[in-house]
Amino acid sequence: MTVLASMPLTVACPHCTTGDEETIVSSSVRYCWGCGQPINVIHESCICGKPVGHGRHRGHHGLAYYCRCGFVATTREELEVHMEEVR
Repeated sequence: MTVLASMPLTVACPHCTTGDEETIVSSSVRYCWGCGQPINVIHESCICGKPVGHGRHRGHHGLAYYCRCGFVATTREELEVHMEEVR
């Protein structure tokens, strides 16, 4: 199992559009401190916009599974572990 890019310590809230510091929250937080919306939705899509886990494709880390939060892995098992961690 190879993780090419681990989950970042902070992620941008997918709901806030103000662009200030309140839109950046810890990746372990379940809800945004600024708007109160759930953060886990950022993990439900790939960087290409399709649902996360739809399959491997080429991106800036090569052929891999991509999560919108920045997590990248070469195996489906690592992606599933990541998804369990954020639930």
